Amino acid sequence: MGMYKKVYLYAIITLLVSFGAFLLPLSLRVPIINVITFVTAFIASFAFFYLAIYSKRVYQKYYPTFLFLGLGLFFLALGDVAWFILEFLGQEPFPSIADILYILYYPFFGLGLLIVPVERKADKFKAIFDFCIISAAIATIVWIFLLKPVILAGGSLIEVLFSAIYIIGDFLVIFILVDFIINKIGSLKSRAINIFLVAMIILLLSDLLFAAGEFYGFYYSGCLLDVGWIIGYLLLTLSTVEFRLEDFEKPVYSQERAWIMEHFPDFFILSLFILFLFVIFNFNIKTAQGFAIAFLIILSFTIGRHHATLVENRKLIEDLNAEKNRVGLYLEIAAWGLIFLDDKARIQYINRRGLEILEGNEEDVKGKNWFLNFVPANERVEREKKYFKHIREDEGYTITGKIITCKGNEKIMQMTARPIYENGEFKGAIIAAEDMTKLYHMQRKLEESERRYRGIFNTAPSIILSLDKDLKIQDSNRMVSILGYKPDELIGKNINDILEDKIKEPVPGEYRIKRKDNSILYVKINFSRLKDEIIAIIEDITPLKESIKEKELLLREIHHRVKNNLQIISSLLGIQERKIKNQEFKNMLSGSKERIKSIALLHEHLYQSTDLASVKIKDYIGNLVTKTLQAYPTDIHITTDIEDITLNIETSLPIGLIINELLTNTIKHANATKAEIKLKKTNQELKLHYKDNGKGLTEDEIQKSEGLGWQLIKSLTNQLLGKLTIKDNKGLDLMITFKELKYKKRY
Repeated sequence: MGMYKKVYLYAIITLLVSFGAFLLPLSLRVPIINVITFVTAFIASFAFFYLAIYSKRVYQKYYPTFLFLGLGLFFLALGDVAWFILEFLGQEPFPSIADILYILYYPFFGLGLLIVPVERKADKFKAIFDFCIISAAIATIVWIFLLKPVILAGGSLIEVLFSAIYIIGDFLVIFILVDFIINKIGSLKSRAINIFLVAMIILLLSDLLFAAGEFYGFYYSGCLLDVGWIIGYLLLTLSTVEFRLEDFEKPVYSQERAWIMEHFPDFFILSLFILFLFVIFNFNIKTAQGFAIAFLIILSFTIGRHHATLVENRKLIEDLNAEKNRVGLYLEIAAWGLIFLDDKARIQYINRRGLEILEGNEEDVKGKNWFLNFVPANERVEREKKYFKHIREDEGYTITGKIITCKGNEKIMQMTARPIYENGEFKGAIIAAEDMTKLYHMQRKLEESERRYRGIFNTAPSIILSLDKDLKIQDSNRMVSILGYKPDELIGKNINDILEDKIKEPVPGEYRIKRKDNSILYVKINFSRLKDEIIAIIEDITPLKESIKEKELLLREIHHRVKNNLQIISSLLGIQERKIKNQEFKNMLSGSKERIKSIALLHEHLYQSTDLASVKIKDYIGNLVTKTLQAYPTDIHITTDIEDITLNIETSLPIGLIINELLTNTIKHANATKAEIKLKKTNQELKLHYKDNGKGLTEDEIQKSEGLGWQLIKSLTNQLLGKLTIKDNKGLDLMITFKELKYKKRY
């Protein structure tokens, strides 16, 4: 059982024990009732102290209110204890210290009610008149029936004083309570406040009945009236429990409570009129006159109240008319068509946009049945049945369907219908409508385009993937079966999950892709961006790659065989050279043999290269120098300074032959001790610089030379489209400037 339910259970048990005490003799009943009274008073005060502590953490603005309410109840409980002790000791409890403690209850409790942190409504004249009527009525009753008789009854001054203070104190609390009800809580719906108000009414009635009983002699200690205080204290305790359960940051208001508050002052006027009649027939003329004056004052307040009501109603009517005009304006300028139907589905109102949709004037549509005049005949029965089914069940619904306009045109309209009820009676419905004809046809075209796209997408001969900005696969066509996947198996994966060559950005190119069985395919991928979507078109180039690889192997084999054949030719020339006795012929064969070797060496480098079309010129020239020195042993010191670049076969072959001729000439004829070969590239220009310290040749001598070597050098320089320059220094100092020739692909 929850803590709150236990509190209610203890309250019921306490109340049952209190009523059970009346079965006991008066001597036992009085102390039991007194003990229960001050115990419940202490419980109520401690409950408000606890609520003050709680509100300091949750609703800080309520903290002072609960603190003062708790203090007031605490002094009330102390007064009950003092009263009990004095009665128990056989002393007269009135007047005594108990009365002082009771009197301290009024300022603290009244202040707690007065400072409740709720926005006041005192600026409304009607609320002010209501407060004045109720307060004046209560003041008149208290004065006529309690305060005046007590003062005129005589007795000791202290007894009269205390009795008057009690009555005035209760009246002040009632006064503040009325202000609290009328000007603060109004129509607020709160179980905690309801219980609190009932508790306060019971406590105040008990106090006033006690004062009347003491004066008229019908009260005695231990009578049933004492239970009123116990019930009041228990209800105050329960109100603190309910406060914990409610959210006072989001108040709820009640229409029923608003009606009660509206007629609350009328109840007091009626009650006062009945009492007025009672006073006329039962009291002296002076008292009746005083009551009549008070009644006239209250009637003047009532007239003021009704005037304020008329002013308020007039203001409400003006505001209502202004609001009606605003609503009418809003309806007219609304982007949607608005149609009001009555309970028979007849058009009662239609705005400007609605008339535009129906292609008619107000007189063309107003009063006509919606389904008979504007719904196609073949859909009429079904749509009318659906409409009344939803509307009668107080359900709104949305439908998109055809309508027939006043001009006989057919349109597609989206309609949302909502029922209208007044006081529980069905009055019709409001329909918000929009012309969807253009959108409908656009949607059909879009769907058709989507079907065509999907057809192209799925029948395309290449793999197509739709990727998001994070390269996750959103869609794929049927061609992913090439990879061993079904279309939906790849959705949600990153494209890098199937790529061997991982990517961060979608860059077109050739990639290796992993099939489902972990085999590798070579593919070409093109990426296209469409807003937040990336389209990847994947083409399988594995057969092409394999074909190229076969051709590369074949070409390497050709270069290898050419090199071997050239070496065979070189060997045959070497054999022939050894058999010939004529030195001139021997030199001619030797030169040819070395030239063929340089060509063979180039083919050797070509079949060892990666692309079979170019060679690393630094390695080629280095090997060429080594092989030349092996063919012509010499003491000449040869140095090379070759830039590490790659040149195609069209450029490399002439360079090799030129260097072979120059180096052979230096070894055989120049009587040099050292030679230097340089090849550098500056921007797009190549410079071959050859230098030795031999006897040298002038440019004129070279130009006039009829030797095969120099003729070959000049011819190869022209083949390179180069420029040959010779410096007139000691030894040979030759420079050939040229550009790399364009490689002509043959396969």
